[in-house]
Amino acid sequence: MLGYFRRHRAVASLFQGALLAALMTLFLAWPLYRSWISANFLTFVMSERLRTTQLFIEFAGSWALWSAILYWRGGAGAKIYAFFLFFEFAPAFLCHAPSGLYEYACLCLFPACWTLLACMLSQRFAGAKRLFGALLTALLAAGVAQYIVYFVYIVRYGRRLGSNTLMTVLGTNLVEARSFLLDQFGLLPTAASLGLFVLLAAVLRSLIRRCRPVKSLWCAAATLCFCVALALSCRAKATSYSNLFFDFQKGYRQYQTALDSLEKARSDPQRRIEDLKISRTGRGEVCVVVVGESASPRHMQRWGYRRPTTPWLCSSDAAVQEALIVLERAYSCMVHTESAVTLALSQFSNYDPRVLLHFDHRDSSFMFTGIMKAFSLLEILAGAGVRTHWFSNQEKIGAYNNLVSALSRDAGEQEFIEDLPLLDRKNGHQDEELLPLLRRALQRAKDGESHAIFLHLRGSHWSYRNSAPENWPWLPRVKGSKLLSRELRERIDAYDRSLTYTDDLLRQITEILAQSKFAVSSMVYFSDHGEDVTGVGHNFDAFKPVMAEIPVVLWLSPEYRRRYAATTAQLRANSGRIFTSDLICPLVLGLMHVQHANAVPERQLTSEKYAVNEQNARFWEGRLLRSLVPDL
Repeated sequence: MLGYFRRHRAVASLFQGALLAALMTLFLAWPLYRSWISANFLTFVMSERLRTTQLFIEFAGSWALWSAILYWRGGAGAKIYAFFLFFEFAPAFLCHAPSGLYEYACLCLFPACWTLLACMLSQRFAGAKRLFGALLTALLAAGVAQYIVYFVYIVRYGRRLGSNTLMTVLGTNLVEARSFLLDQFGLLPTAASLGLFVLLAAVLRSLIRRCRPVKSLWCAAATLCFCVALALSCRAKATSYSNLFFDFQKGYRQYQTALDSLEKARSDPQRRIEDLKISRTGRGEVCVVVVGESASPRHMQRWGYRRPTTPWLCSSDAAVQEALIVLERAYSCMVHTESAVTLALSQFSNYDPRVLLHFDHRDSSFMFTGIMKAFSLLEILAGAGVRTHWFSNQEKIGAYNNLVSALSRDAGEQEFIEDLPLLDRKNGHQDEELLPLLRRALQRAKDGESHAIFLHLRGSHWSYRNSAPENWPWLPRVKGSKLLSRELRERIDAYDRSLTYTDDLLRQITEILAQSKFAVSSMVYFSDHGEDVTGVGHNFDAFKPVMAEIPVVLWLSPEYRRRYAATTAQLRANSGRIFTSDLICPLVLGLMHVQHANAVPERQLTSEKYAVNEQNARFWEGRLLRSLVPDL
């Protein structure tokens, strides 16, 4: 029989195609078989009765398509298909993707699309068709690249790209993306991924050269279009199937929805700040809100860390300690900057009844839409007659294509120091460059005015080594550090050094406030999220409790403590209770004694009715915090 097949290669190829197509048909029919053995086959058939014709077309089309690939292309076509099939199934297996009828169809049909595209490249393109060939090559390269990115990400984080991560990526820039790759994956894994891409591209090119050129390019293109339509038809019904292209499409749609919501909300005539019935009791006051970055209490001496990373917070000066109120059990509302900061500075929160009742975890645009439609902290303060300022050492990335930048447009004065001359060419702009802007705002303030000044720090952002000036001192090594690998030791040293820089910056801010014309002054410092320094940094797709733990520090001037003794006492009484960063907005309003119609005392740390505890504390999308942080 083997001899017969050797003499009649066309028959052998047809037999091989039919056999493998039959196996694929059985594979696609596995959900039906599984339903049958669980005694639910009849129910399944009845529920699908109205779609019998459509199912027949899709399965018959899949079978015919598979047979055509293997028959027309011979062995090389089968190898190319196996190449793409592996990169479809490997991620699905690694992240334990739910299986279903249409999920199986997608896993087999999309590799068929890439295979047909590869087979078309076996044709030699001449003249005007070269541009078409270059386009096909670019599409195929993008397909290989997206499989590698997906595969490497799942190996690294244990799950596929989530919409929250993708929305964060869409809000960053090339510099931060490069830092993310090098810091989170390392230079060697990143280089290995690029090397893998080159290797796989070379293997694929070798297989394509072995394919016989297609006789009719138009016929092949029509077959490809049919295959893509078939795959997209199944994709529309596959609830759990995805790839990098679809994930980015979903993330971009959600991101754009959030930005559109902001523009519509700001231009809506029915959205009136007057409806909040805002009132304020204080005059001639200033509050500085310092938004930190990636600071972890586990690396701060004030929270029990063994290295002196917070000398100012741990100062033995009685006057300093009397002015400080440190929240011992503070958690971020999300582990990505855009989500955490925009929610913290918005009237919207994870405790909103709409989040608990209507949220769909498959569509994170609900959260961002809610944030953008709600009044921001900056708007409420401005409505109370408070002058607002936003000074940032983070990337602006345009006025509209970054959610934090878009929200900061509500400030009366806005300035990003990336627009200023660069003082430290090696490490970039440093947070201390915000201090002259703070002094300027305080000096220009008129008597009787109240001001809220927001300072958005670079903090302990990637790369840790660049998060402090080049001449900033390093901490001495501690016992046992030699047991760590060199890379990990240097990583921890750089991170701890950045925290000492932030601690000193907070000291300077309070000294500037103490020397200003404002006798009644306060400062609120909080980090946008925590950091898994020895692991993956911060990523919701690989969540760890350390990523949600954050420092929150309050500083109150002597005159503030005298004038608002009851508020000060209540803050000290609540300092040991659980606090989440999406409650920063009511906290700042409480510090500045701004009242409005939608205030909820149970969510305001300055209130004696504050009621957030281990049982009801919430995280992003209304999740119970204790479900993510067991040792709450």
